[in-house]
Amino acid sequence: MKVPSLHLESYATDNPGQSELELFTIIQEYLQSADVKSPAAVAQNINDLIPTRRTSDSNINYSDDVERFLWSTWGIFTHVAKQVPHNHPSQDRLVELIRSLTFLVPITVEIWEEPQQVWADLPIFGPSMREAWISPAYYGDLSNTEEVDRWINLNSFAARLLNLDAVLWTSFAV
Repeated sequence: MKVPSLHLESYATDNPGQSELELFTIIQEYLQSADVKSPAAVAQNINDLIPTRRTSDSNINYSDDVERFLWSTWGIFTHVAKQVPHNHPSQDRLVELIRSLTFLVPITVEIWEEPQQVWADLPIFGPSMREAWISPAYYGDLSNTEEVDRWINLNSFAARLLNLDAVLWTSFAV
């Protein structure tokens, strides 16, 4: 199956870490490649990027590492989702990838003083989406069509995500 062309801007933060760059590359190759890898295989590649627990780590330190990793991970997913046109097949592929993540064997960490299962509970994903979900109208700049398109793309992604049992955004009117 030939995937329609898709150009993604690189993920650039002030100082992206190695795992952030690797994650962006994994998602980019998955969405752009003509050699279609299964979402389950790509999900496992993403799972392999989770910080490993060292024997010297306390539960708090390890949970903090995983929380930082999840903020970065979901930031990259929303960065990509904003770039994928709302009617492009890669929107569905991105959702399938998240769905596949929820089927991985979870590890339990404490995030915000609550036990969370990484991937199964999609911890930090809701707050990350809320941060990304600021309408261009909020800033009064609807003339920037690129920002409007990105917001529409993100909303298309969010609407598709609601079909997953793992995503419950009852506070959003989507």
